[in-house]
Amino acid sequence: APEKEIFKAVVVRARAYDPHGNMSEVITHTYFVDENMNERYTLPVVSLAMEIDDLFDFEKGIYIPGKVYEEEGYGESYWGVPNANYYQRGREWERPAHISFFEPNGAAGFSLNGGIRIHGSASRVLPQKSLKFYARGEYDAQNIINYDVFQGAEKSGKTETNYKTLILRNGGQEFYKTIIKDMMLQSLMEDTDIDIQSYRPVIVFINGEYWGIHNLQQRFDLHYLANQYNVDTSQVAILGSNGALDKGEPGSEDHYRAMLSYVKINDMSNERHYEYVKTLMDIDNYINYMVFQIYIGNYDWPSNNVYIWRYTGDYDPDAPHGLDGRWRWMIYDLDSAFGYKDVSYNTLKDIMLTEKEGSEKSDWSTRLFRDLLENDEFRNKVISCFATQMNTLVRTDRIIDRIDYFEELLLPEMQEHINRWNGYPRSTIGGWRQTIEKLREYATQRPEHMLDHLSEAFDLEETSNVNLVISDPQYGRLKISNIEIGEDDYPWTGSYFTGIPIEITAHPEPGCNFVGWKGFDEESETLTIIPTEDIEITALFQKGSNVIPDDDLSQDEDAAHAAPLLLLLPMGLVLTALVLRIRKLSYK
Repeated sequence: APEKEIFKAVVVRARAYDPHGNMSEVITHTYFVDENMNERYTLPVVSLAMEIDDLFDFEKGIYIPGKVYEEEGYGESYWGVPNANYYQRGREWERPAHISFFEPNGAAGFSLNGGIRIHGSASRVLPQKSLKFYARGEYDAQNIINYDVFQGAEKSGKTETNYKTLILRNGGQEFYKTIIKDMMLQSLMEDTDIDIQSYRPVIVFINGEYWGIHNLQQRFDLHYLANQYNVDTSQVAILGSNGALDKGEPGSEDHYRAMLSYVKINDMSNERHYEYVKTLMDIDNYINYMVFQIYIGNYDWPSNNVYIWRYTGDYDPDAPHGLDGRWRWMIYDLDSAFGYKDVSYNTLKDIMLTEKEGSEKSDWSTRLFRDLLENDEFRNKVISCFATQMNTLVRTDRIIDRIDYFEELLLPEMQEHINRWNGYPRSTIGGWRQTIEKLREYATQRPEHMLDHLSEAFDLEETSNVNLVISDPQYGRLKISNIEIGEDDYPWTGSYFTGIPIEITAHPEPGCNFVGWKGFDEESETLTIIPTEDIEITALFQKGSNVIPDDDLSQDEDAAHAAPLLLLLPMGLVLTALVLRIRKLSYK
């Protein structure tokens, strides 16, 4: 119980009876009484109402060690897995509950009956536990949460406004520390083709008792995929660790296992075999995923915390994104990254070695990556993706900006949270902020170590700069190594290892056209270069007609629509697709 006074709400649950004893449905409302209630919390508020015995009863309570612990003992694991009530899973351990969601200004968001379970793995032992809410027809005729919970979050071009399941996460293993790490790291990948969990920190009350800060998250399930990619739930499948079927039709995992077998028995340096594998899995998606996880030093991966999904129809290269029948990867649970191990932890080496060679990772979890590295194109894509991510997504100042944002977001609510949990995550606000400062230190120091790891693994040495120029950011944008450069980031500078190819793609906005690369004869939207020294590349866009005067494609620095775009590329990189002549720059 809290050692200090904590604000409480009042939950009223009522039903009507007629003279014959017939009963209405139970109606639940939560009341917050405070003269400044609409200004009391800076985060949304979630109120849960349920039978107290369903949480704390010795035999059936899901929030306590209970009968399971008494009968079976704590177990050999440090965390006590699985000998406690709160470690039990399945519908048998789901309990009826009512959920209400309020915006920070007090506006009602959604309210319905559903089911509650304890969520997570090792973190179930923590005082504050993660919860999972299910909307089901057996609890409420409104068997879906129909609300823009995450304020426009989307991955496939449409805003998701209906959910079957939501997670109220306690911060996982970061409950003792920052609370923010998982959502901060996932947010770095928001603008990529990787599926992440949308998030929103909230204040939770249970039966009127203040229960502290939780991170409200999407759950990766079939409904999520159906919603995001406009397919039926029967047409998608999700696999977990070691390719085990997690959600979907039985047998959906066979396609993945066959792919792994093909990669294992065939020489991936053979282009024919590699090209076939590209029809089975989204190579660019996989590389983006692997590079990010390696960079952030995720220790509890890839032997754990792996989700892979696929639209189970036949391969169709012309299908909309996500519906081409290839495997793609999801990111979740990043608590054991970014400082769980020392900043010098060589994740890349761990992934590239076998267990016999000293890797701490299970061979099955790294075999695909190791086999694909036999292919030069894959290897070069991995190296150039590392460079691009380090110049964009995981750039030190960008990460620190995200850390600052989440720290300031939770700061107004942290003291009450600390009071509720008697000193967790730290006994003072200052102590909590010190744990967050360690994230900034990691963000600052990690690049140097990552560059050393890359140099060691791939025998890389020198770097060069690439300067990308775009004629008008309103008319188009560029992607490099499948990562988009933001509209406000031009000119943009990145550092790349020499001798490694880089692929740059121009994407005109609707109603506009890409008309060429200034100083090059090539007019294809995809440009592949092998930098050997500092270079500048200008992409020309225009509105309407796709024809512009020839002199605008000259090397005149004042050509219409010319704007400098700077990229730092490794010397000697070889880009797939087209190899173009590169105009040399002189620097003073």
